Amino acid sequence: MKKQILTLALTVLLVSGVSLVKAENTADKAGMMPPPPPGYHHFSTPEEAQKHRQEMEKRRQEIDKRLKVTDEQKAQLKAIHENSKAKMMPKIKELRENKAKLQELMENKTAQDKEVIALKEKIKKSQEEIRQLRRENFEKTQEVFTPKQRAELEKMMKEHREKMKKQHKGENFCPQADPHHEHVMPPKPPEEK
Repeated sequence: MKKQILTLALTVLLVSGVSLVKAENTADKAGMMPPPPPGYHHFSTPEEAQKHRQEMEKRRQEIDKRLKVTDEQKAQLKAIHENSKAKMMPKIKELRENKAKLQELMENKTAQDKEVIALKEKIKKSQEEIRQLRRENFEKTQEVFTPKQRAELEKMMKEHREKMKKQHKGENFCPQADPHHEHVMPPKPPEEK
């Protein structure tokens, strides 16, 4: 009797372990990490979101001051931002919807591998489209600045990355790998003539 119970317990462990490995391999096949748990957001309350917007506005004003951005440049940057936002918001909405669908599929014990992989490919495609839009936005933004401003901006970005490394205590922090903060590295500023 003890042998049968032991055999049954080992069988259950083996089957559950195989299922877990299969789920992890499915995520690996698509080259993505599993989605975050439901309710995972930067901001859990509207107040936190508002506080973040205020901090970002303060940061933008500091950047404008340090770069000595002119009113004409501010108008150009605002137009670039609005245009970029109009293109990006539908992509972000689609990405969020697909991530929610994927979460449901992953929780569904009868989900087919090909369904999961297809949805992960959609997510990957959306992420790449968003990354490309951000790159284009960054490049357009760079065109607004003078070479001196671009050099100063690069210096500021380097300082910010160093600050983030310290905040994360050197735990291999890479802002480019963070899905919520996909930064684009600036091109080297052209030499002044």
